[in-house]
Amino acid sequence: MPKKSCIGRGKSACHHPFCGEPIWERHELLFLCQKHAMHVWLTIDMDVAVTHAPDLTPPLTERRPPRPRQPSVVYYLRVGGHIKIGYATELARRMQAYPPTAQLLAVEPGTLATEKALHDRFTVHRIAGREWYQASDELLDHIASVVKQHGQPPDLFAHRQGKAHEQRRPPVQMRRRSGPQGMAV
Repeated sequence: MPKKSCIGRGKSACHHPFCGEPIWERHELLFLCQKHAMHVWLTIDMDVAVTHAPDLTPPLTERRPPRPRQPSVVYYLRVGGHIKIGYATELARRMQAYPPTAQLLAVEPGTLATEKALHDRFTVHRIAGREWYQASDELLDHIASVVKQHGQPPDLFAHRQGKAHEQRRPPVQMRRRSGPQGMAV
């Protein structure tokens, strides 16, 4: 195939080597087709972005400081007749996953290893999954000792207690609007 050159093309064909497509009407002064005009634009845009990127990022002093890590805890939670031994780094957020009738029995500082050791210790009382246990005397005595050592847990369900006994409203019934000549829309 013979090489095309821009010599003799005039103003009607793309001046990119081996192209010859009609020039992009939007930018007739470029003497490039749309494909090659976009290629040039993207190349220039990337060069500008890379060259000026340090100017666009805020200095370290202006960046938002990282959130302080909250201490992790092991918690004991009663839901119905079951007790859960769980681990959390954000206890208040974790408690939102449980119903408002749940009761936080005790909280102690701990890690995942602490939680696992407790699961192993009370494995004979396990009833569902790996974190739910029956309220045995042994487990309740342990929870009482945690409360004695670390104090009463915060009442994270108080603001939700009223909602637990509210009746659910029936779903809203959609009314049909009538259109022209009484037809349902």
